[in-house]
Amino acid sequence: TAAATPDKHSNIVRNTFPYRAAAASTISAQHIIMTSVLQEAGVTEVINASGETVPVSSLEGKVLGLYFSAHWCPPCRGFTPKLSEWHTNFKAKSANKDKFELIFVSSDKDQAAYDSYCKEMSFGSVPFEARSAKEKLSSKFKVRGIPTLCIVDSTGELITDQGRRIVAEDPQGQKFPWRPPPLNELIGDDFVRKVDGKLVPLKRSDLAGKVLGIYFSAHWCGPCRSFTPQLIKTYNKLKEDGKDFEIIFASSDRDEKSFEEYFGDMPWVAIPFGDDRIDALSTRFG
Repeated sequence: TAAATPDKHSNIVRNTFPYRAAAASTISAQHIIMTSVLQEAGVTEVINASGETVPVSSLEGKVLGLYFSAHWCPPCRGFTPKLSEWHTNFKAKSANKDKFELIFVSSDKDQAAYDSYCKEMSFGSVPFEARSAKEKLSSKFKVRGIPTLCIVDSTGELITDQGRRIVAEDPQGQKFPWRPPPLNELIGDDFVRKVDGKLVPLKRSDLAGKVLGIYFSAHWCGPCRSFTPQLIKTYNKLKEDGKDFEIIFASSDRDEKSFEEYFGDMPWVAIPFGDDRIDALSTRFG
């Protein structure tokens, strides 16, 4: 079933699509450095791209890409060459090359596998013996599987855990430091509502002052079709009670006909079928 949860940065709630798969030491009230995150995880040194052991303080003030991976993992072995090529290109051509470091966080089973895997990489790593650090970093950034590439800013805050998409979609690294757009920008201004069987345009201003729920769903999804009638009842009850609430349907339907058929049963608004905002919002909410 889908569950509605509040977004802590806005008056927006979202559902979890049924089939979709940091406590740093304070230097000052406004400045928390990235090295504190690694140090608190037990990392005092890292191995740079040249194989030299350097203090973790050498990363201070930089955006980090923490690459959780292992040689035994086939998807990792498939992605690592692409990541190394991307990193090499970034370091050679980007104006921000000195503001970013990529660090391998290993889940390898032994030192030999780790050493062999590191030779395939164009970037640095957390030493293999720092096993507890790997567990702490994985827990902190909620790493649920590998390969995962987390982009972390210089204050130790997670920018995105969708680093693999960045490698695919920003081959030149032009969008550094890859901060997601503000939520209001992602939601956008243009929507549709079904009126007398026809799609009628709607503007964001028509939703002003309302708490918004973003419903990620699709007609082909069995659990979605089971949940939607329940959601309609709740939505109608809230409307009857005069609540300032609106749902925005973000469709994962495979074609426009399926979208219109499924949306025809819904009393709320939708992002137009195939709009890029749907993928962007899906990424934002994971």
